[in-house]
Amino acid sequence: MKKAISSLIVIILLSVPNLSVFGQKTSLAKRVKSALEAKAAEASRSKAANVFESVKASMSRDRVLIEWQMRSEVANIGFYVHRVDTAGDQIINSEIVFGSAATTGRQPQAGTDYKFLDYFGGINSSYYIESVDLDGNRVESGIAKTLATRGKGNVAGVPSNSAEPNDAEGLSLRSEKLALTKEILLQRSEESVNPDPATHAWVISHPGARIDIKTEGIYRVPFAQLQSAGFDINSDKSLWQLYRAGLEQAFSINETGNYIEFYGKGIDTPETDIQGYFLIVGETAGKRIQNSVARPSNSTVALANYNQTFTFKERTNYLNTILNGNPENYWGRTVNATGSNINFDLNGIDFNSPTTTLTLKAQGFSSGSHNLRITLNGQLLDPATGISQFPFSVQQVIPTSLLKDVGLGQGTNVMNLASTGPSGDFNLFDSFSLSFARKHTARQGVLSAYTVNNKKTVISGFASANVTLYDITRENDPIRITNLNFQDQGGGSFGMELGAARGRVLYGVDDAQIMAPFAVVNNDGQVLSSTQLGADLIIIAYKDFMTQAQTWANYRISQGLSVKVVNVDEIYNEFNYGSLSSDSIESFLNYAYHNWNHAPQYVLLLGDSSYDSRNYQGVGFFNYVPTRIVTTVFTETGSDDSLVDFNHDGLIEMAIGRIPARQSSAIDIAFQKTVNWEGNLTDPLSRGALMVADIFDGTNLIDFPAISDRIAGELPPSMPKTTVLRSQPNAPADLLTQLNAGKYITNYTGHGAAGTWSNTGFFWNGTVVQLNNHNSESLFTMLTCLNGYFLSLNGISLAETLLAYDNGGAVAVWASSGETTPDVQEVMGRRFFRKIGEGSIPRLGDLVKDAKSIIPGGADVRLSFVLLGDPMLKVR
Repeated sequence: MKKAISSLIVIILLSVPNLSVFGQKTSLAKRVKSALEAKAAEASRSKAANVFESVKASMSRDRVLIEWQMRSEVANIGFYVHRVDTAGDQIINSEIVFGSAATTGRQPQAGTDYKFLDYFGGINSSYYIESVDLDGNRVESGIAKTLATRGKGNVAGVPSNSAEPNDAEGLSLRSEKLALTKEILLQRSEESVNPDPATHAWVISHPGARIDIKTEGIYRVPFAQLQSAGFDINSDKSLWQLYRAGLEQAFSINETGNYIEFYGKGIDTPETDIQGYFLIVGETAGKRIQNSVARPSNSTVALANYNQTFTFKERTNYLNTILNGNPENYWGRTVNATGSNINFDLNGIDFNSPTTTLTLKAQGFSSGSHNLRITLNGQLLDPATGISQFPFSVQQVIPTSLLKDVGLGQGTNVMNLASTGPSGDFNLFDSFSLSFARKHTARQGVLSAYTVNNKKTVISGFASANVTLYDITRENDPIRITNLNFQDQGGGSFGMELGAARGRVLYGVDDAQIMAPFAVVNNDGQVLSSTQLGADLIIIAYKDFMTQAQTWANYRISQGLSVKVVNVDEIYNEFNYGSLSSDSIESFLNYAYHNWNHAPQYVLLLGDSSYDSRNYQGVGFFNYVPTRIVTTVFTETGSDDSLVDFNHDGLIEMAIGRIPARQSSAIDIAFQKTVNWEGNLTDPLSRGALMVADIFDGTNLIDFPAISDRIAGELPPSMPKTTVLRSQPNAPADLLTQLNAGKYITNYTGHGAAGTWSNTGFFWNGTVVQLNNHNSESLFTMLTCLNGYFLSLNGISLAETLLAYDNGGAVAVWASSGETTPDVQEVMGRRFFRKIGEGSIPRLGDLVKDAKSIIPGGADVRLSFVLLGDPMLKVR
């Protein structure tokens, strides 16, 4: 389960009444100007605003779990954890634990919980926490002594100072890119490498198997694994064909070993590193890998090296407050004045080549200027400089002699990075690359290299003579090189001389390095791009939730509606060559809306989404049905609406909703709530409305009670209305009483965050368990910030909590996944309440669509307000 998080976002009020398009643009301009003018004032307030609520430490097996909660945060970069014991006062986290600045920038936040595991502390250790803000201010918590009570020490995703291995994919990502010669590039230009959508459409219309891989390599797939995925292994093997992105790939079939073998390439996008290959039974003979006999070495001229670029990057920290557009919002370790060592191994360095080019990339995080000191193996290099939250880099030529070759016993290379700018200078490491000449020496049983015309090539560094060597100059038609004569060269290294020939690209592996696919799954041959299809509702579900999807479909079908249930994998197969992407979901829905014989009007997504689509942080894969990450004024956030905005004008063409579930039980709960709600719609307005409002914000002059009253005024005068103000005595208790009364609709207007209304003392995730309005669930509208942030990795939004709660809560929630301002929220909210009161729009998704249509200038609100629930929910 996601752990509960909460925060407080302060937003800026601007004038509200009856905004025209011009008025909305003026409001947006004022909002941006106000934010800029407030920045300096916020910086001066941040030190006083970063206040600790509590700190505790408890034993968990042989380690200590430190937990703390913040009463408030402003511009807080993050925390250092101090251990105090007989060894003195030590900072025990080399990596800062990120605070509010990572998710809300300089906007205030409250009530957030944090954790850290100390693998080297004990019962006699004490701890305190030190916060650091964007302007270098520091605040310390009180001391917490370690208690003997058992803590939850194995919580996934909790940062620690342990070097134990974990499942994180982003700790260090290495890659090598060849600097190919003009002759080889000319050969490659003769082969088509661009995706072929027409051929791919034909391929996926044939039943078969999709073979998923994650990295470059030589792959073997057993017949038994293909059969388990539904592939007919008893069919005519001469007709077996393998495709990647509509391009046929040569492969081999080993009937003695009962497997197929092929050379595969991975993929690298912000959303996935999984590349799909499609195996089908075609109508003609498939392409097979041909053999080429290695020539004896007659040339006396040997190729000394080849040019390549080694790249090392990290993807461990996610920050959605850095507005960088389409590139991913993951970076590596934080770099401060203390410095940090990056260790990496190189081998095969040709030290006869005198120079190497180093390029280092970083991302600024703190305010002001940045100066990043770079030291490589003890040698000080030119620094990288930048400013504020902008990316910066440096490229320089260094002596190759500075590098160390682990194969020569020289040890590991160490790059030290340290921020030496003004006090509080914090940066994020992105990547570095080294372009140098390299000998044809295998690394960990793999060689990726090239040769040049008319020179023999000396290959070395393999662990045995059992080497598979491919010529991959033409990537779609690799050639297996046979008659290899690998010999023991001493020191556990096997090598050979490859005779002179035309320049080519080589890929070789020890047999122990031949890879298994990441997954093999069925492709049923059914296509979605058919004009013969049609439906009122499309349900897109994660593969594990297909049973729940069909149950939901059957319910709507029983009402006389037409429904198409789609496994999200089918969309990837047909609209993105088998690879996960949010764009493919839009492409499918766009096609269905414009080309099906009955245009669908509603979309229900069944499954969670996550910003960590590649499991960089090792918590797990939860991007079951991807949302699209969009840029708003304050943050980047998830937007389901953008998936159905086909002309990109900011207005949706189809009503869309989501059940953001990680377990099927959460879908079952939401479905039962939907059925119960629609079965009790006789005179629904008589159940009344609950209007909840925050206190008047004197700092930003936001009168939340007045906004709430104006929204309530849009409802019919005869409809009962109850108001709960946070300013009134016993407000939390009164709020619970009214929520448990099971009102028809509940609205909150005020400050908020992912898991709270205002703060944890008023209403938050932890309060939901006190609700008991079972079978009298409410429809919730939340005119605040982040209550609908459904894509958090470890946290859970208040909207999700209310929807998944099995003893009441919400039948559906309309809330924001981002930070927006109350001026536009009010305009949209008043329209929604007016229409739901009139009863002229009977389904929830259409109400949302209508309400957003009157704010053409409020892009942030239109994109970030999400519907968690069924868009076909009948409300009248």
